[in-house]
Amino acid sequence: MLSLVDVYAGYGEGLVLKGLSLEVRERQVVALLGRNGAGKTTTMRAIMGLLPIQRGEITWRGEPIHRLQPHEISRRGIALVPQGRRIFPSLTVTENLLIAAREAGRHRRGRERPAGSGWTLERIYELFPVLRERGTIGGTRLSGGEQQMLAIARALMTQPDLLLCDEPSEGLAPIMVERVAGVLKTLKESGLAILLVEQNLEVALALADYVYIIDDGRVVYQGLPGELARDEAAQVRFLGASA
Repeated sequence: MLSLVDVYAGYGEGLVLKGLSLEVRERQVVALLGRNGAGKTTTMRAIMGLLPIQRGEITWRGEPIHRLQPHEISRRGIALVPQGRRIFPSLTVTENLLIAAREAGRHRRGRERPAGSGWTLERIYELFPVLRERGTIGGTRLSGGEQQMLAIARALMTQPDLLLCDEPSEGLAPIMVERVAGVLKTLKESGLAILLVEQNLEVALALADYVYIIDDGRVVYQGLPGELARDEAAQVRFLGASA
């Protein structure tokens, strides 16, 4: 579905990604883990075309996308839930959703979905009832957890086949971490593929089908989540977890 092969990217003359390779398959949740500064957010930005790559290749369903503009990548079925949520402060909750709305199937090039399977405002409100209740207030007046739900919901309104989630539990109270994780679990069960950057190891391992750990812009560990859960040495070495 998504493939990064030997990708190099950075800012100015400094490289952050130094030969990164990974893949996400259909209906799969892949966790991308690593210490702060390892290159996780840079990876997300490179996939979305927000950061040009210097070498390597990023392909989507077999077609290269690394020279496309962000809006072109979005229209192919990839959506980003950015770190920090990036809610539009001048818009209400409902307006934040409607500004991203796209008709289901329009960008799929022969991969049309069955009627009624796309994300509508009503379906969003069924998954996120709090957004219906808060629909008329400014998006940035929501709590941190509610803003995270709004950021996920806004991305879903673009009708993605792959959701890039960058630190969805960051800065949230434990009860809100649990709720956001529950939403991501529901999306996984619906068949949506997700590339998840997450510092909360427990959340990441509970959701993921496969795990990559990156350090200094390279993959240093990959495997099944159960394998990493049992490998305390790898957790300590690559994630700084307590022994």
